[in-house]
Amino acid sequence: MKTVTVYFSEPVTYTVLDERRVLENGKYVWKEVELSETKDTFTFSSIAPAKKLIKANLDKYVSSCITKFWSNGDWENLGEIKLKGSNKHFIANTRQK
Repeated sequence: MKTVTVYFSEPVTYTVLDERRVLENGKYVWKEVELSETKDTFTFSSIAPAKKLIKANLDKYVSSCITKFWSNGDWENLGEIKLKGSNKHFIANTRQK
């Protein structure tokens, strides 16, 4: 599993749309809800939303790191997010080509 952590110099706001069960008139219904977080460190499981957040707040961006975790608890730092080009990395002892 890969996780992407993005660091900012000051708190920024990240807004995402999510579907949640909401109690309305005594019944639960699925509604689209807008969730916002304001902090200086964000962790994602995908690179795409991390890149969007970095590009939106490029003046406050400090650094980032991509971390690969294995099921036995080992981890490996795969480096920083590249805003231009590809973020594909070769990981040792895997079947990547």
